[in-house]
Amino acid sequence: MQGQRYATSLDFVKPPIVEIISRYVPLRRTGKGYRGRCPFHAGTNSSSFSVIEEKGKFRCFACGESGDVIAFIRKIEGISFPEALRELGIDTTRPGTRNRANDRRRRKAEEITAWADEQTRRADYLLREIGQELRLAKEIRDGGLADPFDPEWAEVEDSFEARWADLEELAENLQTAKLVIELYSNRAEIEALLADAPVEKRSELRVAYPEDWIFHEALRS
Repeated sequence: MQGQRYATSLDFVKPPIVEIISRYVPLRRTGKGYRGRCPFHAGTNSSSFSVIEEKGKFRCFACGESGDVIAFIRKIEGISFPEALRELGIDTTRPGTRNRANDRRRRKAEEITAWADEQTRRADYLLREIGQELRLAKEIRDGGLADPFDPEWAEVEDSFEARWADLEELAENLQTAKLVIELYSNRAEIEALLADAPVEKRSELRVAYPEDWIFHEALRS
């Protein structure tokens, strides 16, 4: 399978994420992506771990771990970023040196990455909260404690599901470089939307690496 090229500051050619993750996690095709058991937390739900091949990203909607193939290898092997590059056989060589304009774009990329990481953690927290509320609502309905034909009860479930869908899309967009640029330009609105979520401790998996989030070309525009 041919390697995937994702925009990064060093123009890394990353190995196919499905091929790499399949070495650790059995995956099954579901629509546009793949699903499997999350290797990062106990008592995992078989449908909580998702891999989107076209974006080169993975995400667990139960524990909140997410990232690209480099982040996956770092987390599952417990190794550093440079070690993960070597493990994946990624060539990071590049001719020439970085000029001042590139340095400014790099600093801006780091700023946007840090912001996107924080908002992703907030979205993940709210997804877990809404997921628990939705499961409880369905248990109450299925257990006969609520009338399944009551329009008010159906409206409650519909509102949870709509909120989940909106947050799930936002969380994925926050992990897509081109879309993050636009989201960052409207950051006040995004921050207000996620204001109910507490600021969680930064996960080591999500340490900002501009090499992993190439915003440089997008920042030129």
